[in-house]
Amino acid sequence: MKSLDNNNKNNKNNNKNNNNNNNNNLIENLDDNNIESEDNGPKTSEELYSDYLKEFEFDINNFKLKIIDLGNTEFVNEEKIQDEIMIRNYRPPENIMNDYFNEKADIWCLGCIAFELLTYDYLFELDEDTKNKNETYRDRLHLKQMFEILGKMPKNLIYNCDFNEDLFDNKCNILKMKNIEANSLENILIEEYEYSDETTQEICTFLRKLLEYDINKRYSAKDAYNDLCLN
Repeated sequence: MKSLDNNNKNNKNNNKNNNNNNNNNLIENLDDNNIESEDNGPKTSEELYSDYLKEFEFDINNFKLKIIDLGNTEFVNEEKIQDEIMIRNYRPPENIMNDYFNEKADIWCLGCIAFELLTYDYLFELDEDTKNKNETYRDRLHLKQMFEILGKMPKNLIYNCDFNEDLFDNKCNILKMKNIEANSLENILIEEYEYSDETTQEICTFLRKLLEYDINKRYSAKDAYNDLCLN
């Protein structure tokens, strides 16, 4: 993928400033600790901070990656332990509309995280005040956000889902969610995050393959890995 547009780098600069503030706070805390060196007496805060950074240095061409925090992992083709997968922001539509999910849920999650990395914002996020609402209301609201950004879902997916009567009317509209404000990934990236038209088109072509409603058409991990966008 091409480098991010210059205008969009403002978000990165803000994030960098926040990191610098955190680093300054860390240095101030190190000053208070007054840690001593056997050879040179007490270390300065800059020396302590340098030691701190060295702990995270590694050779980009020679390192091992360990995947951790697999507490919610499910085995493919085995009976599921959980009815729901992912935190709310990353939950795929098939797991909102059904008890069902498979490895394609991870691909949907990848699409949400990719958007988040590009914008520093969640793609789908329910307001804090909805936490007191029941889960059916929150599911409808979550689907509403999907419809607004990704467009309406194919009717066959709606007709054949497990919770059709709880979520949709007979015209495939989301129950009690009348004010759907149509938007698009393209408009969001261009108008809210100031990406260029060309870069936006490239990003959205890739994201839509990850955020495909139909799991049979959604990218597999291999498809995503081989996509020209990532090469």
